[in-house]
Amino acid sequence: MIGSLDSMNDDLPPLKLLHPELMLIASKLVFFERQSTEMILASLSPGQECCLKTRPDGTIREEIIASTFCGKRGVDVDKLSREIVTKTEL
Repeated sequence: MIGSLDSMNDDLPPLKLLHPELMLIASKLVFFERQSTEMILASLSPGQECCLKTRPDGTIREEIIASTFCGKRGVDVDKLSREIVTKTEL
């Protein structure tokens, strides 16, 4: 299977949004709405240019919209593989 579905991890903290969903950019929402779930998951995988990046506590730093769409499509986003970054790496 494409993406992070087959590499989900039960040991990660739940994801938390850095900003409210109301602040998400409309043009990006339209873009991700047109993408397949598999394509979005593949783009979020660690090592990809636009991978899911979070703080150690689960706060999403990058790819908030993509991960939000996966959640709305029934993916357990809290178990997605992610790249964990600290404040000093930002």
